[in-house]
This record gives sequence, C-alpha cells and structure tokens, in this order.
Amino acid sequence: MNWKAFLTDVSKTVINSDDLLKEFKEEPPLDWLGYAPVSEQDIQKHEARLQTTLPPSYKAFLKETNGFDN
Repeated sequence: MNWKAFLTDVSKTVINSDDLLKEFKEEPPLDWLGYAPVSEQDIQKHEARLQTTLPPSYKAFLKETNGFDN
C-alpha cells in the first residue's frame, strides 16, 4: 500500500469538498490533514510497551502520519 499517495489523495478530496470542510473547527491546512509521522524508534518503544509487534501495514501508515485531524 502506498500510504503517502493514498493519504494525500484523501487530504485533497476533503480540502476540496465544501461539505466536508464545514467539519473543521479552524482553518483547514492547505494540502495535508495528517499529523507528523512516527519514528521507527517510537514504534519500537510502543511495541515494547504493548509487548507485541504491530502489523507491517500499520507501521507503514504510522511512518507517513500519526493519524488525521478531526
């Protein structure tokens, strides 16, 4: 999965939708709704805390964004 391309497309779709933009409490960003990515070190720290290994696809998602606004 190419998370960066997919999430960029989602961001642009939301930003260009008047109905969806009404959901923002503040001014929307210009082109990206995602939060900053998570580092590999942070992922490993949380895997150790949770005593599990996160799925590769979820790790790839986190390395692109740690979630989306709203």
